[in-house]
Amino acid sequence: MDVYSLTDVTLLAMIGRKVKETRLEQNIKQKDVAENAGISVFALSSLENGHNCSLMTLIQVLRAMNRLDLLEVFFQERQISPTAYARILDGEKVRERATKSVKGKNTESEW
Repeated sequence: MDVYSLTDVTLLAMIGRKVKETRLEQNIKQKDVAENAGISVFALSSLENGHNCSLMTLIQVLRAMNRLDLLEVFFQERQISPTAYARILDGEKVRERATKSVKGKNTESEW
């Protein structure tokens, strides 16, 4: 599936369906998930129906359902390529990203 061809609204709906599917697979009532997540049933229902919600609400719901593992993709360590690793072992300097300076000021982002 090409997720880049999907609209933001479609992606929200797909995330909501996945949350609802996960809850139903665990046979948990909305009321129980909402209570354990510390949110209202309305907030959970909105999430499941693909309405805009906060990232915090999503995290609280996933935590309440013991499914924070669905977020693991965001925490994977960056892997070095085998070619770059071989170059490091051979003592070659690994090319770094160029930075732009403006009259002695470094404008590199803290991000």
